[in-house]
Amino acid sequence: MKIVDPEVEIIHEENPLRRIELCGRVCYKSERKITDDSANTFVKKLVERGHTSVLEHARVIVPEYSVKPLLMKANSRGNYLPYGADYRNHWVLGRCPGYDYYALNCRDFCAIGATLEELETLKNADDYMTVRFTCDRAIANELVRHRVFSFSQESTRYVNYEKRELAFVRPIPFEWAELSVDKSELSDCMADPRFQAWVLGCEQAEANYLHLIREGCHPQEARIVLPLSVKTELIMTGTFPQWSEMLKLRLHHSAHPQMRYLMQMLIAKEDFPSSGIQLPGKEEK
Repeated sequence: MKIVDPEVEIIHEENPLRRIELCGRVCYKSERKITDDSANTFVKKLVERGHTSVLEHARVIVPEYSVKPLLMKANSRGNYLPYGADYRNHWVLGRCPGYDYYALNCRDFCAIGATLEELETLKNADDYMTVRFTCDRAIANELVRHRVFSFSQESTRYVNYEKRELAFVRPIPFEWAELSVDKSELSDCMADPRFQAWVLGCEQAEANYLHLIREGCHPQEARIVLPLSVKTELIMTGTFPQWSEMLKLRLHHSAHPQMRYLMQMLIAKEDFPSSGIQLPGKEEK
């Protein structure tokens, strides 16, 4: 069993197809398969399988003259759209005030008829942010409630944790969880009964999971015994105004302590776009 701490990483990849591949492979933990020329093939497979939500993790600048013909075609009677005939009612164009171009995510752009080849020729938008959160399942469940964002998450359905060591997120900032987790000092950290209960619970869950796998269960069956402390990776993409609103809620004193801890890690990052995202005022205590 592996115990890890929460982590935050801001993703800066500007090539839209590479960005989409990086986010999509988190679901299957197949990042090792990324090569210099693997992105186009990976994204095409996503589209073929209907997993087009991953395309929302990239947002590009599109000239107005490129959008208008696609819009006319998309809104024409009987036109076929690649993501379903009703999708034309759901895409959102973010026209940049005073400029003759739009900022929109790649799924929306493709939904009105653009091709993947066109995406690679476009400039990355500068009004959004993609973050990889390493957290437990409980916190991830809270984050995905922010439905205006786009999400991709490590899948316990497809990832086999017999082949990949199970990891559990130490529940900091709870005081009892900030004890040593070094196996050589296990007897010391077991002094707190709350920490002891948590560690033993995780170890039992791991044992039960591995037993089910070895009895012939698939990962999607064996995962039912895993607790909320299981480590997950969640990719979360949104525009700066969306992040501003989310942080207002999740940095508030009433937010869950683990959530506040994670968001404080995010805003403390050196590459956090503080000039674009409005942070709440002095936190209440």
